[in-house]
Amino acid sequence: MLQQTIVNHWASLDSVQQGIAQGTIYGIAQGIEQGIQLGKEEGKVEGCLESLHPVVVLLAETRFPGIATVAKEQAARIKDPEILKLLVDSLIVARTERDAIRLLTAAIALNNNDF
Repeated sequence: MLQQTIVNHWASLDSVQQGIAQGTIYGIAQGIEQGIQLGKEEGKVEGCLESLHPVVVLLAETRFPGIATVAKEQAARIKDPEILKLLVDSLIVARTERDAIRLLTAAIALNNNDF
């Protein structure tokens, strides 16, 4: 009887250890999967930023040469692709250099949540 109790106790400990091991493996696998997904999303954002920054600079250089340097500096500070897309669209229709500067300033404020 005592021997059977000891055997059952050790068997239950083995089950607990197996459960812990399986849970650990599952947790690691989930963490790896989430890390891969996050990496893909960050890669997409970086790719979008890398393609939009030069567009902002090109628009500024072409339409408003006097603010090209400022536009390049300001565009590099923007880390949200949606804000950059909005800035590109806005710079296309901006009428004056002053309007373009205001748009750049607004984009930076929006990027920094300073609105």
